[in-house]
Amino acid sequence: MAEYCDVGYANGKLICYLPITTPTGKVRVLRGDQPVATRSTELREGDVIEWQISYFADEQRRMVELAKLLELAYHNGLIAEQELGQILSEIVDNKEFFAEKYFIFVDTSSLPEVFHGFRVLRKIVPILQKDVDDVQVWVELRHKQRAVGFQPMLYLRIPVDTVSPSLTGRIAERRQVVAWQPSIPILFETLRAFSILSTKHHNDMIDVLRRVLGI
Repeated sequence: MAEYCDVGYANGKLICYLPITTPTGKVRVLRGDQPVATRSTELREGDVIEWQISYFADEQRRMVELAKLLELAYHNGLIAEQELGQILSEIVDNKEFFAEKYFIFVDTSSLPEVFHGFRVLRKIVPILQKDVDDVQVWVELRHKQRAVGFQPMLYLRIPVDTVSPSLTGRIAERRQVVAWQPSIPILFETLRAFSILSTKHHNDMIDVLRRVLGI
């Protein structure tokens, strides 16, 4: 079962608590696109924390992470009802979705390359990426593990120098958890990104917004 990250509200700010020393968890540190062993490698400027953010936790659709952040922001006056209503109106009519329009394929059109008698091929994986403040919203298309088709996976890539305590120039402590304060634009663009990934994600985002708004 996935371990969901705790989120909260304090002193007028939203706070996310991200564990960065659990290699099989939903949070890891990247250098370039390669994972970093945070307990043995000093972190440096340019490294990012990649968070596979969720919104529902189980079949009962308990709200976590993104959904909980939106709820906290709304009930603490960081987001107005009109703003959430406008986003809801924007996404309700979406009919085109990433996982249904794009697909993973092997590129056979490039010049042939041979390695020890084997032809080298390259797999093309569609990615959505958007910069919001200092964070990247990053989506990769992947093959479904137990079914036919594709599933989009959404991540937030957060610079290590924007969390507390500072990680730059040191290794992580045992069971290190860092605090990150997301901006409202980051929440909104993450919500919009989820809403265009697939029909299911689209319907889930409508459900999240209606539940936050109490409608």
